[in-house]
Amino acid sequence: MKVRNTSTKEEVYNAPIIPWSSDSYTPISNKFIMDMLTDKIQNLGLTVKNEDYRTSLTSDGKIRGVIGGLNVITDSADYGQRIMFRNSYDKSMSFAIVVGSLVWICENGCVSGDYQYKRIHRGVITGDTSTTQEDIVENINGSFQYLETAFTKVTGQLDELKHFQISPKESYELIGELFFKQEVISITQMSIIKRELVQSDNFRHIGDTDFTAYDLYNHITESLKSSSPYTYVKDHVTTHKLFKETFNLS
Repeated sequence: MKVRNTSTKEEVYNAPIIPWSSDSYTPISNKFIMDMLTDKIQNLGLTVKNEDYRTSLTSDGKIRGVIGGLNVITDSADYGQRIMFRNSYDKSMSFAIVVGSLVWICENGCVSGDYQYKRIHRGVITGDTSTTQEDIVENINGSFQYLETAFTKVTGQLDELKHFQISPKESYELIGELFFKQEVISITQMSIIKRELVQSDNFRHIGDTDFTAYDLYNHITESLKSSSPYTYVKDHVTTHKLFKETFNLS
């Protein structure tokens, strides 16, 4: 298995389904999911500013798993709405969709995980006429119903973090929690955080007297851009949960 950090929208959309279907497993095409998202966005009159796709590949270079992120323009100059989905053709990841926000200046994702839908790719359920596709459609619709609420909640919590000035010691403890205990951050990502703490062009540095939890949050989520497609959503959710609990965010 190979991991490619990024793929184009066209590569993901046109990726052929790997033939893993069985009586208990039904892959859903990326095309089906992306078409559903596009239709929903257009029907609601939303505007996507940009999109990003992280993929895992088979040994012969075929896309087997994907994390897709769609960033929606809002009235805020600081934040956009973020819709993320994951999908795979070989049982490596169940389908999931989660909504949250995005910091425009650095395009760091912020996901609380309060609305997160997961679905194992199964065929028709015995005694039930619903299919995997119908179930996914229903929950894509549900995620869009929660989009504005999730955006308001997450951005409110991010704004709260701006009021917590923290010391280097407190910062290192939070980073250590994510590295040693939660195992969210890798050695490579630790290097990215270390660089951002002293060289970031977008946020305060750890030696600044007015360094806040918001600055630290964004230094960490900058490193999470390199997370594996298999852990990308979980890494963001775990990080957000740690900050939410540490600073008792509303």
